[in-house]
Amino acid sequence: MPRVARVKAPEYIYHVMCRSINEVLLFRNEDDKNYYHDLIKKYKENYSCKLYAYCLMDTHLHLHIDPQGFDLSKLMHGINVSYVIYYNRKYKRHRHLFQGRYESRVLSSDSYNLAVSAYIHNNPKDVEEYRDNVNKYTFSSIAVYIA
Repeated sequence: MPRVARVKAPEYIYHVMCRSINEVLLFRNEDDKNYYHDLIKKYKENYSCKLYAYCLMDTHLHLHIDPQGFDLSKLMHGINVSYVIYYNRKYKRHRHLFQGRYESRVLSSDSYNLAVSAYIHNNPKDVEEYRDNVNKYTFSSIAVYIA
């Protein structure tokens, strides 16, 4: 059965989600999260995209992104392939790291954009030490909003 085509248009803003395969740790430490964050920054600048929110968790990640007319698939392919090469070299692996393709949802209204931003920024609440203070989570964009 063929994959369902992604909904794409130059004016769309997206909620992108990537999950590790079989609950493997996508990020084993802060260096891994910093490397992925640097990739986001690099590709965002190279393609003049806007990143409204992000959160990098141990087994998954969320991006709230406006590709500004650039093909989101190419953007995510560049980020994720670069990260898999880094990760597999570092940890001497030769397998898949991500569970299938990234998921993306079109954010079609201001209220949907706001709800997704809140959802992304509240992701760390599931980690015991951040349950009551998600604003202390380092690998999220929440600090930009509450500064």
